[in-house]
Parts: sequence; structure tokens; C-alpha cells
Amino acid sequence: MSAPHRPIPSRRDAGFSLVEMLVVVALLGVLALIALPRAKGAFEAASLRSARAATVATLNRARLTAIQRNRTARFRASGNQVWVQATPRLVAAAGSTWDTVGVVLDLNNQYGVTFTPADAGISFDSRGIGLSSNSATTITFSKSGRTSTLVISVLGRALQ
Repeated sequence: MSAPHRPIPSRRDAGFSLVEMLVVVALLGVLALIALPRAKGAFEAASLRSARAATVATLNRARLTAIQRNRTARFRASGNQVWVQATPRLVAAAGSTWDTVGVVLDLNNQYGVTFTPADAGISFDSRGIGLSSNSATTITFSKSGRTSTLVISVLGRALQ
């Protein structure tokens, strides 16, 4: 006994027609138009969270620098950049009495985020206690109309 004979498909039965392909492409386009604004918003929110986390990490690095090196250290935020400085300088140099510790993070280049106030600084003594002001400091991050805030207490702790 031989196997049953199957007819060879004609060219009409093989593959998809142009109309079927256009319908699929149109449906994918509609789905992309629906998903794109949500994806863009998610990316912007992630950038704000990342910039805020990097700022908190830099603030904590200032506190740890003060404790570990037994020097006054300060967290600086200016011109969309955050960094840590410590005084007195370990090597005498003309000009400033502050050493820059670690890297300077540019939040605008890295995350596309800007912040206000334009200039903020919080100093820590060698025990890691904030010395800066009589009131909390609020830093507001923004990107494409979205905002996120970071409140730093009088003692130099990130609150939100």
C-alpha cells in the first residue's frame, strides 16, 4: 500500500496576499501609536527616578567622606551637576581650600534632567551631621513637564 497522495498546493494557496499583509501592518501601526506615549512617559519617569537616586547616592557619599576622612565634606548641586567636596585640602594648592572627591555627575547629560534650585550645598561635619541651614532643602527634578522632588532635612538626610 502506498501513502495517500496529497495534491501540490498552487501558487494561490502558498503564502499571504498583499491585502492580508497590509492589514497586519496597519494593525501593528495602530498598536504602536497607542503604546508609544505610554512608553515615552515610562522612560521619562525612569530618568527622573535615576537622577534622584544618583543625587541621593552623592549626598550619602558626602556624609561618608566626612566620617571616613575626618574632614568637613559638602554635597554640591549646581548647574545640573552634583558632586562632593572635602576640606581642608590634602595637598596645598592656590585658590580653593576644597578637594573634589569622586566624580562630578552631570544629570542633564546622563539623564536629560534639570533641577532647581540652581545652586544647593549641604555640609557635613566629621561625625556625618549636616551643618548647612536652619530649614530643609528641596530639590525639584524635571524632564518634559514631569517633576520629582527630593527633600533633604536640616541634618542632611534624604526624606522623600
